[in-house]
Amino acid sequence: MRLARSFFLLTTLGIMLACDASYFAYIRNEGTEPLTLGYSINGGREVRVTQSLAPGDVKTVGKVGGPGESPRIRVTAYDARGEAVFCRDFSYEEYRLSGPTAPIGIRGGHLDCR
Repeated sequence: MRLARSFFLLTTLGIMLACDASYFAYIRNEGTEPLTLGYSINGGREVRVTQSLAPGDVKTVGKVGGPGESPRIRVTAYDARGEAVFCRDFSYEEYRLSGPTAPIGIRGGHLDCR
């Protein structure tokens, strides 16, 4: 019985450690115009969010990855003409505590990406 219980605990721990982790930033549009969001992970290809982000609304951007990662997320926002009006890189430490009730606020005029 003790051997079976130990095996079960070790198997459960192994499964928990092997599970994927989520890396998402919650973003709120603090401007007055709808925005289209784009994001990239660690300098990779940009992914555009298909549904626009209305003023005051919140959306998530990010990925599912392996445990122990700390990916950077670049968030870009585009106006109705398709021009970038916001761009900023966020470290894992900057976005990891964002959530539905504590999103990262963005508005046009902040172009900090190179």
